Amino acid sequence: MEIKARLKSENLYARWFALAIALVILADYGLGRLNATAGSTFLGFTINADDHMVYSAWIRQAMDGHLLFDNRFTTDPQPGITFHLFFLVLGWLAKLVGIPVACLIARVAGSVGVVFLLNNLCRRIFSDPYGTKLGLTLCVLGGGVGFLCWHNFGVAFTKPSPLAGILQGQLPIDVWQPEAFTFPSLLTNGLFSVSLCLILAIFIFALDARDSWKPVLPGALCFLVLMNIHSYDALLVTMVLVALAVTLYVRKVLTSQWLVRVVVMGLGALPSAAWFLHVLAEDKVFQARAATPTFSPSFRALFAGVAIFAGLAMAGGIAARKTSESGNELRRSWLGAAVGGAVIAILFAMSTPDTSKAFLSPAVWGALLAVLVVAAALISSEEPTFNLFLCWALVGIIAPYFPALFQRKLAMGLVIPWAVVGSLGLTALTLKTERNARNLVTVLSIVLLSATSIYWIGVRNRLITRTNVSSTTRQPVTLPNDLLNVFDKLHDEAAKGKVVVIAYPGASIKGERMGDQVADIPDAFSILIPDLNPFISGLASAYTYAGHWSETPDYGKKVGEVMRYFDARSTAESRQEFLKKVGANYVLAPRPETFPEVKMADVSTDGTVVAETAQYRLIKVGG
Repeated sequence: MEIKARLKSENLYARWFALAIALVILADYGLGRLNATAGSTFLGFTINADDHMVYSAWIRQAMDGHLLFDNRFTTDPQPGITFHLFFLVLGWLAKLVGIPVACLIARVAGSVGVVFLLNNLCRRIFSDPYGTKLGLTLCVLGGGVGFLCWHNFGVAFTKPSPLAGILQGQLPIDVWQPEAFTFPSLLTNGLFSVSLCLILAIFIFALDARDSWKPVLPGALCFLVLMNIHSYDALLVTMVLVALAVTLYVRKVLTSQWLVRVVVMGLGALPSAAWFLHVLAEDKVFQARAATPTFSPSFRALFAGVAIFAGLAMAGGIAARKTSESGNELRRSWLGAAVGGAVIAILFAMSTPDTSKAFLSPAVWGALLAVLVVAAALISSEEPTFNLFLCWALVGIIAPYFPALFQRKLAMGLVIPWAVVGSLGLTALTLKTERNARNLVTVLSIVLLSATSIYWIGVRNRLITRTNVSSTTRQPVTLPNDLLNVFDKLHDEAAKGKVVVIAYPGASIKGERMGDQVADIPDAFSILIPDLNPFISGLASAYTYAGHWSETPDYGKKVGEVMRYFDARSTAESRQEFLKKVGANYVLAPRPETFPEVKMADVSTDGTVVAETAQYRLIKVGG
């Protein structure tokens, strides 16, 4: 096929595919709006709603004219020197369309960008439009074995499954970790979508820097922004690029000029890194937040998310690519595959369900990383794009065990390189197949590998919007309009000065609410009292005492204090002492009669009721 005809075919597919993904995201949001009961508003944050309120708090501060942000989920003193370009820009947009729609626009725009950037990379590695389209499709929609043991909530098996024992009781990460998979990222999180765009753009600019300085400036700017908005990804990108340099050096295609250009590109991250270190040194609240452990799941759960692609790659990709090579090259490639497979087998055998600490020591992690880079060098070719995806795939499975507290965040985009190498394997396996049979195999493979993505939108999001229980099980996805009006009132007060609000930390039970009863349905939850603290900080820009599991220092301790304040056994004196201690200005108190399942004190006498809804009272306290 002529180059022009090929580009036209691939670009046309990418445009229609990007449009389809954008429409799916819009339709998901639209269904949420339609499912909202009369007098309530769907916010659009079905997955990790509390984390989205952290983003919303920064967006709200940007809407209010701030360039530097502070943490609204704690009352601890802080300098307020956080700068986040992405949420600053979203704040400016939200002044026109509101926070939910601004976040929706970010998801849609990010999804379009990801599709086109992936199309750019895929066409560099596949030899025809069939391969490019297959690779692009699976990069976006692909997942692992999660559909075989699907759960709507949590990270552990709660229902019988043959996979439970093999995976040590932990669900495959394609069930619950959106950032590691493209479609869940695009569906749920604009920050993930835009960060993926920046990662892909950096890789493209790094490849293009082989022959010119022209890509260096835009690549440096992408590094600058990525380090600012999602710093963990800059570390992941750096590890992949270092491994890529090793493979290119081994293949004798790495020139000194190319290396210098990519290094200069990476220097773009330094200003953002310097500011990050400054904030870390000066802001004790940020220090506590950074010290929150987010250890990765067991290796078995992680690898289950890409295992099918790994099987396809082994079955067809390497052998097909080596058919025209010498015996030595073929043996070297299979040696590399054996080395990489051995590391995976070792990690699988060492895997532990204990996620309370780091899986690997620094020395062991470093050694295994080095061995995987050696494996990549043995498998590598003279084609830089193939080497890039190969390095990303192998580094990607060890990076999430980097010996640091934030290791789980290093799984960003893990499915993409594995989808590419898996697609190479699939194209090789069907190379000599009759066209109709190949098309049938392709369609069935796409359906199988996209099944988990279908569950994300077709099963989980439909349950979440129907039951109004986000993935956290403690925050709703729809809020009553009268409560949103109370948040507006709090925001007006917060605009005048610091406002501290005490609110119930929330409670939920297993099962699905059916009228006045809660049916004992596995893998379902009902909220008894929603945790509104994240919404108070995120939408009203007020400070909460126990606002978020990660953003609030000593969160567990502070939740206990708030629970004792609302406890039916509390006294007026103990409650006043607590309010004075935390410097509270308002209490958003549940009306006890509207939440009969939870025994709590009527705290309306602790101050003056200034606003009421069907379920809550806003009480001004502290004189």
